[in-house]
Amino acid sequence: MARPPLPLPLLLALALGLAAAAKSPYQQVLQHSRLRGRQHGPNVCAVQKLIGTNRKYFTNCKQWYQRKICGKSTVVMKLGKGLEHKADGEQLRDLGLFSLEKRRLRGDLIALYSCLKGGCREVGSVSSPKVISYECCPGYEKVPGEKGCPAALPLSNIYETLGVVGSATTQLYSDRSNLRPEIEGPGSFTIFAPSNEAWASLSAETLDSLVSNVNIELLNALRYHMVNKRVLTDDLKHGTTLNSMYQDLPIQIHHYPNGIVTVNCARLLKADHHATNGVVHVIDKVIATTTNSIQQIIETEESLETLRAAVAASDLNSLLESEGQYTLLAPTNEAFEKIPRETLNRILGDPEALRDLLNHHILKSAMCAEAIIAGLTMETLEGTTLDVGCSGEELTLNGKPIIANKDVLATNGVIHFVNELLIPDSAKTLFELAQESEVSKSTDLFRLAGLSSHLTGSERVTLLAPVNDVFKDGLPVVDSNMKNLLLNHIVRDQLSSKYLYHGQKLQTLGDKELRVFVYRNNLCIENACIAAHDKRGRFGTLFIMDKMLTPPSGSVMDVLKADHRFSTLVAAIQSAGLTENLNRPGTFTVFAPTNEAFRAMPQGELNKLMGNAKELANILKFHVADEILVSGAVGALVRLKSMQGDKLEVSMVSHLGWGFVVIRAVVCV
Repeated sequence: MARPPLPLPLLLALALGLAAAAKSPYQQVLQHSRLRGRQHGPNVCAVQKLIGTNRKYFTNCKQWYQRKICGKSTVVMKLGKGLEHKADGEQLRDLGLFSLEKRRLRGDLIALYSCLKGGCREVGSVSSPKVISYECCPGYEKVPGEKGCPAALPLSNIYETLGVVGSATTQLYSDRSNLRPEIEGPGSFTIFAPSNEAWASLSAETLDSLVSNVNIELLNALRYHMVNKRVLTDDLKHGTTLNSMYQDLPIQIHHYPNGIVTVNCARLLKADHHATNGVVHVIDKVIATTTNSIQQIIETEESLETLRAAVAASDLNSLLESEGQYTLLAPTNEAFEKIPRETLNRILGDPEALRDLLNHHILKSAMCAEAIIAGLTMETLEGTTLDVGCSGEELTLNGKPIIANKDVLATNGVIHFVNELLIPDSAKTLFELAQESEVSKSTDLFRLAGLSSHLTGSERVTLLAPVNDVFKDGLPVVDSNMKNLLLNHIVRDQLSSKYLYHGQKLQTLGDKELRVFVYRNNLCIENACIAAHDKRGRFGTLFIMDKMLTPPSGSVMDVLKADHRFSTLVAAIQSAGLTENLNRPGTFTVFAPTNEAFRAMPQGELNKLMGNAKELANILKFHVADEILVSGAVGALVRLKSMQGDKLEVSMVSHLGWGFVVIRAVVCV
C-alpha cells in the first residue's frame, strides 16, 4: 500500500532544516553575527576586533560569551549615542581616561573619568571586558538618517567593486598592470583581493619588484589572486585547491570549523561581495605562488640543517614530499642546540625515538596561523596531541610562545618554525619522564639509592613513583632496607594501566609479587593507587602513585603481631579462636582497633568481653571484611560484607585537611 504524502508544512520544515545543515562554517558564524547585531538595525553584524591591530572577526557563540580573541580582552567604550569605540586599559590611559571607581552604574557599566588640572569629571562609561562592535554585514551599507544598514551595495563590475570593499590599492594596481579591461568586461571571475593594509605591509623590496615591472610581475601576481569562475564561501571547501589564472598554479583553500577561511594562509576579511562579472573576497595578505614541498623547503633552508639530517636518518623524506595537507612544526638549529648533548645524541642514535620525535612535530592537517583565535588540541602523526593557541599576535604551543616564523606555505601543507624542540614521552627515558612530573623527588631517591641505571637504560620496566607530597617532610634515609623497598617500586616489563586487571600479579626487581586491585573509582597496586595517567617512555612506563608501596609480608596475623599497637587485638583474636581464620589463604580487610581503642572501653565491659569467647568472636568478625579494600579506593560509600555476616558501610570524610575513613554497621534484624 502506498504511503500517504507528507504534509506540506513538514516538507517545508525538512527542507529548511536541510538547508540550514548545509551552511558552511563561515556562513554559520556570519549568521550568528547577524543575530547578535540585529538589535542595532537590519543587516548589522557583531564583529570582534583585537585591539592594537586591524584584525576583525565575525563572532561565533563561544567567542560571543568569552569576549576574547587570542586570550586578549578589550572593552567597548561608549562616549556618545550610537558611537562605539574600542579601547583596552592602556589606550584609555593614553586618552587621559581612567575608571576612578570600578563600581557598577547601570547593568555592567563602569564610570570613566577625565582628569585635568582643574579636577576630574565623568565623560562616559565602559562595560566590563568585551570585544564586540557592530558594522554593516557584507554586501550592505548605511543610509543617512536610517537605522542599521538597510541598503544593498550597488552591483557593479569587479573593478568598481574593489574600490567599495576596502581594496582600492588592488584596484589601482589592476589599472597600472592593464588588468582593468579584463575585470571590467564580460566573464565570470573570482578575485581574492588583498586589503589596502596587506599591500602596505609588503617589504619595500617586494613591492618595488612588482611595481617596477607592472606588465609582467604585477600582472602575474594579480592573476594569481584570480580564478576564472564565480566561487562563493560555500564553495571554498577545506583542504581543496583552486587553479589560479596564472599558469593554473594552485591556490590552497582551508575552511575551518570556527568559520575562518584562508587562501594560501591569508584570511578572508570580507567575503562574497557580488559583482556583475564575478565575486570579490578581501584577504589580509598578498599571496605568492607555492611550488616547493615541505621536504624541498627543509632542504634549502639553512636554519633547518639539523632537522634535514634528522629527517634523512628517520626516512621521513618520502612522507614530506608526498601529497597531503600537513603542518610541520620545524625545529630550528637553535632548538636542537638547546637540548643537552647526551639526550640529543641518544635520540639521534635511536631510530624509533627519532621517528617519534619528528612525528610529534607533524600535525595531521594544515593549520594556518590566521585560523587560530583560541586554544585547541591537535593530533600529531605520532598519535600524541599538542595544545595550539595564541596570545595576542603570537602563536603558542603547549602554552609557550615558541613559534619563530609562521605560515611558510608548501604544496603539501604549511611550516611553522619553532625555536624549542618538542620531545614526546615516547622518546624519553624513565628518568626524564619522572624529572619533569610531580614525582621528581622520587627520582632523587632512586638516584641516591644507586638505581638510576634502571631508569636511564633500555631495560623494559614500569616505575611506581610516589608523588612529591609523600616526601614533604624530606627524603627518607637511604639504607639497605630502603633500597630493597625502592626495588619493589620497579616492576619488570613495560606496562600500561589500560591492561591491568583485578587480581593480577606484578613481579618487581626486588623479587616481590605486587597485587592489582581494580575499584570503581580507582586502580591500585597493593596499598597505593595510581594518581594520574601513566606516561609511556621509550623503554619504561611511569605510574604516578599516591603513596609509598608496602609489599605484602605474611598473613594478616603476621602483620598484626609485628606491630606493637595491636597487641591487645592479637590477644583478643587468640582468645576468640580466630587465629586460624586469619592465617588461612584468602582476602581480608581488617579494621583493626588499636590498644588505645580497647583502653577507651570501660574496664568492666572490656573484662566482660574478653572473658566471653563467643561474644568476643562475634564482635571481632564484625571488624573483618571478606575482600581487600585499600584506603585509596574509598571515595563514595562502599559496602562490604563482614565475616560476621552483616554489611559495613565505608566512606571517606575530610576534616581540617585530613581524610578519615568512617565505618558504619548495617544490621539486618
